Amino acid sequence: MPYKDRETGLAYQKSYQPAWFQRHKTEHRTAGRERRRWYRRTALEILGNRCIRCGFDDVRALQIDHVNGRGYGDPLASNTGTSAQTVYRKIALTGNTDGLQLLCANCNWIKRAENNEDGANGKGVREKEK
Repeated sequence: MPYKDRETGLAYQKSYQPAWFQRHKTEHRTAGRERRRWYRRTALEILGNRCIRCGFDDVRALQIDHVNGRGYGDPLASNTGTSAQTVYRKIALTGNTDGLQLLCANCNWIKRAENNEDGANGKGVREKEK
């Protein structure tokens, strides 16, 4: 609504903007959170909702694992890094699970230790220590 008095219009805008911004920010965060949860839930369903080693099925502890320990060089993660959300999103939207498996947190860490995988250095599989 146009105001005849510029000062009244500016005062209205200043009073309205913070309330609108807070409401929008809250709605945006909620929608994003729900979308990320849907991506994870869908990706886990596609991968079977169960650890392939021990059969554990509590989704809170299930993790996507790279079969060959190539985590940081994963083409699914593209050039944005290997964010778990990026992998969840791509699995949920494309259904592509090549080279991925579902492990519980314990089995995933045991596999990392057995195969001497170290994702922290960005090289995937570390050379065997002598």
